[in-house]
Amino acid sequence: MIEANHAGDRPVIAATAGLHPTAVGIGNVEIGDKVYIVPNGVIRAEEPGADGSVGAIIIERKANIQDGVIIHRSNRHQFRYAGGDRILGRVV
Repeated sequence: MIEANHAGDRPVIAATAGLHPTAVGIGNVEIGDKVYIVPNGVIRAEEPGADGSVGAIIIERKANIQDGVIIHRSNRHQFRYAGGDRILGRVV
């Protein structure tokens, strides 16, 4: 599910990224090349800071967001997750 936030920001998703149908992207989110978000992964940038702006969440190239991981911003500061074959979640 891909949705805009209250400010009208919509996720920007690279053509080579893969999102499972149950993955969620809301608001000021950038998903880079060859990023994979597996079932129930959630990336939300929809809550404004005190000044009304919504900080971006940027998932860089070749990151892997695992089952049930939630990344959420609730202020105007940017969050950047460096990709490069990194996995966010638990590997068992």
